[in-house]
Amino acid sequence: MPAPYPESLSLHAERLREIPLRTLFAESRDRSFLCRDIEGIHVDASRQRLDAETWADLLRVAEQVEPARSDLFAGAPVNATENRPVLHPALRDPRPEGLVVDGVDILAEVHRQRQRMREFAESCAARWQTVVNLGIGGSDLGPRMLCEAFPRAPGAPDVRFASTLDPEELNAALHGCDADQTLFIIASKTFTTEETQRNFSAARQWLADQGVEPGEVMEHFVATTAATERAQEIGIDAQRIFPFWDGVGGRYSVWSSVGLPVVLHAGWDAFEQLLAGAHAVDEHFREAKAESNVPLMLALLMLWNHTFLGAATRAVLPYNYRLRTLPRFLQQLQMESLGKRADAEGNLQDVAAPVVWGGSANDGAHAFFQLLHQGEQAVPVDAIIAKLDLEDERERALLAQCLSQLDLLASGRTFGEVEPAAGVAAGHYVHPGDRPSTLFLMEDISPRRIGALLALFEHVTFSIAVFWGINAFDQFGVEYGKRLSRSLAEALQDSAAPAPGHTLKALLDRLRNR
Repeated sequence: MPAPYPESLSLHAERLREIPLRTLFAESRDRSFLCRDIEGIHVDASRQRLDAETWADLLRVAEQVEPARSDLFAGAPVNATENRPVLHPALRDPRPEGLVVDGVDILAEVHRQRQRMREFAESCAARWQTVVNLGIGGSDLGPRMLCEAFPRAPGAPDVRFASTLDPEELNAALHGCDADQTLFIIASKTFTTEETQRNFSAARQWLADQGVEPGEVMEHFVATTAATERAQEIGIDAQRIFPFWDGVGGRYSVWSSVGLPVVLHAGWDAFEQLLAGAHAVDEHFREAKAESNVPLMLALLMLWNHTFLGAATRAVLPYNYRLRTLPRFLQQLQMESLGKRADAEGNLQDVAAPVVWGGSANDGAHAFFQLLHQGEQAVPVDAIIAKLDLEDERERALLAQCLSQLDLLASGRTFGEVEPAAGVAAGHYVHPGDRPSTLFLMEDISPRRIGALLALFEHVTFSIAVFWGINAFDQFGVEYGKRLSRSLAEALQDSAAPAPGHTLKALLDRLRNR
């Protein structure tokens, strides 16, 4: 169980619920205690619903993170339920050696595999026209997001993705491909994921149907996995397997060989810059004092909004088109990491992990922003935008939309300020305001900047898990759901098999009798 929170925080929450954000700004125009800069990202949380007194008491909670943070970077088994270290920070550590876990120097092995990735990527441009990544979850979302965010390097292959069981997705990814010049990456930590295995089989069949000689089919496959023996068992040559470790969770794996599609799409220099930005945030998180530590600040704000103010959801709203998949990436990172109730001892507890949702903020302004502005719930917002060219009319308009939306969410619009149309009641125009938000203003959308942004959210997730006393690195709910799915698939095929679960018998009978 986490240490008890200061009793004063509940009192602050009761007090601040009655104080509009407008009043907080009027009382203190300088709210810079909620603004930080890190790696070319200006984090402006001044529109959060708290004051300096509350912030001082929240900082006392930050002390809980220090022991767990030390264990994280030391390679200790902070994933307690699976007795594993958590190694994703090591994947972007530039030191050539020095982190020994269970007798293995992880950093030395990381750099060896990194060099193999680089050499392989350099050999690909002349051989492969198209690369199709077959993975799901963290083996898909991270690379997919980064390939959308980074420009395609000159001469790079066309990198595509297929993740689901729906055949139409793989068919779409293969549309127009020349089989002789198509490479598949099988990305699966365990090499047992059903979606990936079935797409692997379908890809082999496609190559055969397209006339690729049987003895050459497996030359079209490489694997990124922690289960190298399983990859070899299905015929992938050991020299074409790029391993990572059990201590690297899928949602934290884009820094590993799972990032191979990013290297092929954007080039090695872009991948190195991605790692460098993330490592800079690692060092900041490890060394900075609580009052200036940006991941800790954001985790404390999440604790404040969801545990003390009762917000049930959080919206992630990128304004730049190249970051359009970021909300989906953060959904997996935070909901798979935090969506659980058991503490370290397995005791069930009440926690306040939010539902993470969102999408393109520019599109959202014509859709779900209606709920953000005038809905009953106050939804905390993370708005993300790169600094734009103010000389460009459209970019200037995009930045203006971002900033004006955040101001309206915070300040609202009162009865005295509305100008209703004839015959329309003034209440239709009122905006309640007091919707908290944090702005992430990025210098640019470079690989280094995005690496820093993703590592920032990783460490926020780790810190809030410490505050809530849960393990951010297991996912037993996901795993049991997969088991039930396999049982049901067998029951659909075998009419004598019993219906799994407790609610499906009638529906299963209907499906069998169609």
